[in-house]
Amino acid sequence: MISKPISQSQASRLWAIAHAQGLKPCEVRSVFSEFGIVSTALITTEQYDHIIHRIQEYAAVEF
Repeated sequence: MISKPISQSQASRLWAIAHAQGLKPCEVRSVFSEFGIVSTALITTEQYDHIIHRIQEYAAVEF
């Protein structure tokens, strides 16, 4: 079964969550790279929740 790409609304929500967590765009892209993603247009519905969870984990780590 081939997973579909996320919707524009889901992409916007992802960025809103990352922003609310205090992450910079470069940090979000770092999370994307862990999944082999270079653009939200390439995120599948199957990956979406995993990426949101990873963004929240990433934000929780203090550097």
